[in-house]
Amino acid sequence: MEYFYALTDQNNDIIRMCEEKLKLEKQQVYIDHEESEEWKELMATIKEFDKLYVPSFSMFSPDEEELKIRLSELKELRAKLYLMEENQDIDIDVLLD
Repeated sequence: MEYFYALTDQNNDIIRMCEEKLKLEKQQVYIDHEESEEWKELMATIKEFDKLYVPSFSMFSPDEEELKIRLSELKELRAKLYLMEENQDIDIDVLLD
């Protein structure tokens, strides 16, 4: 399954992009503003080999330490990460090293 996650306050534009460009349903889109509640829900939902789209690293994590934690969580699940601004799949192992 495919999901989308962003840490942003630009809700409507992001949701519209997900529906139009990625063809994702609303229940596949997780958007946090300041808290990480949506991230926690996503981590409870995402399964092994699922794909997570993020617009950019700055919209994926608020800081470097949190980025490492989130990447580790995805690695543990063996989920795939796709960085939209680079238009490519990201090798989580390389980033963590």
